[in-house]
Amino acid sequence: MAADCISQFKQGKIHDKLYANIGIIQGGDAVNQVAEHAEIQGEVRAFNSMDAEGLFEEYERIMKSVQYRYSVSGEFEPHVRLEYTDRREGYEHSPELPLVKLLCFFHDTLGLKTDMQITRACSDAGDLTQKGIATINYGNGAHRVHTKEEWFDMNDAAKTVWVMTHLLERLGRDADILVSVGE
Repeated sequence: MAADCISQFKQGKIHDKLYANIGIIQGGDAVNQVAEHAEIQGEVRAFNSMDAEGLFEEYERIMKSVQYRYSVSGEFEPHVRLEYTDRREGYEHSPELPLVKLLCFFHDTLGLKTDMQITRACSDAGDLTQKGIATINYGNGAHRVHTKEEWFDMNDAAKTVWVMTHLLERLGRDADILVSVGE
């Protein structure tokens, strides 16, 4: 039943603001028996709760449909349950936020392009931003994130360290720049 459900669940990048995956599948007690139970765990990353709710409702319909198909045989009474334990929403900072304006200004002075993106959540920066503390994720060099082929570009990491070092030096000399850039 679990495999039947998983095969019907939308996964990966569903659209620009909604991602989902099943990452853990556990079940059974012996290799020579049909598993009497199974548990699947995954995550949904959504920019807003309506997208996440819609996907959860679709998963629930799929599970109920599979449960019904297996119960028709009368051989056993299947049970399914969908449970989510944490809700995190994505965030997007205004280009007018003083910290964002400072980074854009600093990029301009260094001749770098600024590429602002919507963050789909599940990060410390997302958690802090949701609590009212404006926090950003700054280029981290990760590619093919959350796959077995994930890798980290050290050139991106070196560039990030270089930019942050210069930014902190500048803030150390003139902390009021945050205020003046924010005006």
